[in-house]
Amino acid sequence: MKHENSQFKHIDYAVTEVEKGNDPYPLIVEIQPSDKCQYLCSYCFHKGFGRTPYDNEEELFDGYERLFNEMRDLGINNLSISGGGEPFFNPRTSEIVNEAHRRNLIIRMVSNGRSVKGPDLQALLLCDEVRFSVDAAYPHTYAAIKRCSTYDFHYVISNIEKLAQKKTASHSSTVIATTFIVTNDNHAEAVDYIELATSLGVDRIIYKPNIYGNSTEVCAKLQCLDSIYHARRQIEVRKCMDILPAGNPCYIPYFKVTVDPFGIMHSCCLGSQPRDENGYRLGSLKDASLKDVWDASIMIRRSMRIAGVNCRKCNYTDYSINKRIEERKGMRVGSNRGKGKA
Repeated sequence: MKHENSQFKHIDYAVTEVEKGNDPYPLIVEIQPSDKCQYLCSYCFHKGFGRTPYDNEEELFDGYERLFNEMRDLGINNLSISGGGEPFFNPRTSEIVNEAHRRNLIIRMVSNGRSVKGPDLQALLLCDEVRFSVDAAYPHTYAAIKRCSTYDFHYVISNIEKLAQKKTASHSSTVIATTFIVTNDNHAEAVDYIELATSLGVDRIIYKPNIYGNSTEVCAKLQCLDSIYHARRQIEVRKCMDILPAGNPCYIPYFKVTVDPFGIMHSCCLGSQPRDENGYRLGSLKDASLKDVWDASIMIRRSMRIAGVNCRKCNYTDYSINKRIEERKGMRVGSNRGKGKA
């Protein structure tokens, strides 16, 4: 997907700049308008509820327009809208998308689709990429995984189909994708899901493992899916891998930082999740500008790179980026050693 590919392409630039002694700004800023969610997904880290039961909107970060202006001024053109919860639980999310679009930011949206209302569909077509978390081919499985009713499945599927129809009618270039986190509850219908997603007009299907742990059956299913569908551009399969970040160098803030619903900027998307103990807090955008928070947190990033991180878990893409950087450095060290011996 574009979001991940842009980060992999950014590796050479980011590492080269750091090696020169520079401190380049992140490629992407991710915002999380809400950490509330109506679902209780079996694989989720916080089982449906955020870190605080906020009812007062004054608790939420309201400086998005200022943040977007500063991103543009600093040359940060990529915005991801995701969540420790469902973004559309915040009633301002469509307005936030519109404000970002007015500033010509490249927008990626991740949503479960359940809180998306009719008027929100038009805002979604302003995004470069929209990614829906579905995780099931059939209503009963969807209800079991997300602890909801089968009606919710039909509502989400209808929203995806409507968005695809609007995309076609408006000749929009928005990429519509769906994700399917493979678990013990749904792995038997992973192949059936392709037929459903294709019938809805989805552009991309992403199969993912659960970063918090997978069974042998799940890993075997992902391996099988990859062997069958690796040549189909529409389908991406992320296979199981051992994610062990503790003690390893981390460069992720140069690729993406994440702002939680309360304006706190974190070193990664896991660090901003409710009740998650990974990642590092960089500072508050309620109290300072993005530039000020970035400059003030330089020693945190330096420690992450040199001393390594204390994280127990890591996002799949983030871990892959760090592994590629490690391999890149290893190849360069090996090359230099070879020259020295000569």
